[in-house]
Amino acid sequence: MSKARCFGAIVTDRLGDNHWTGLLHGEIGILRIPDFLSSERREAALSELDGGELFPPYDPIEECGGIDPLSHRQIQTDHLAGSRPEAPPVSRRLGRTLYEYAARGTAKEYFERVPEFEAARRRTLTHGGDVIDGVLDLVSRLTGNLASVAEEPGYGRCYAGVIRDVHGCSRLHSDDAREETPTFVGSSILTGQCPGCWDCSARLR
Repeated sequence: MSKARCFGAIVTDRLGDNHWTGLLHGEIGILRIPDFLSSERREAALSELDGGELFPPYDPIEECGGIDPLSHRQIQTDHLAGSRPEAPPVSRRLGRTLYEYAARGTAKEYFERVPEFEAARRRTLTHGGDVIDGVLDLVSRLTGNLASVAEEPGYGRCYAGVIRDVHGCSRLHSDDAREETPTFVGSSILTGQCPGCWDCSARLR
């Protein structure tokens, strides 16, 4: 992936051809479309997540750093930043990434759980329609081609729409499928995002 030449946020009221080209070629680091989700939709989604059932806690130290000693130490330091000994930190998420399973040789389980993850996302973002459908429709209209979530031959559809509430810090990083899941078809996606991911570090707050 080419290096982004702009890490400042480019703000626009609509996604244009120039924005799409910039994202594909790594020339835009951050692109914001204010009110893509209305305040009402955001509040409705947060209300669902705050209920806890769709937003279970997980241990990022174990699941994201356990297979890489260097990452493990970095994630542990960042995760514990600002924590009090009597109040252990808690991170939560909706959905999973393929990398979390592929790195442990359990990719089949990931694809088996995709319908479960999708149901949780749709329930969370049901007010006003599923945000993933909105993103796919936007890209389809912009490019003139039907946009869809990636599918892996022999496995099935990938999951799109990971939402995380990260305790502590999260270092600036990119999720590049060509490095993390090179044996899967998603690694050929031009954007370099995790196969099927909407935003691996997405936060609604």
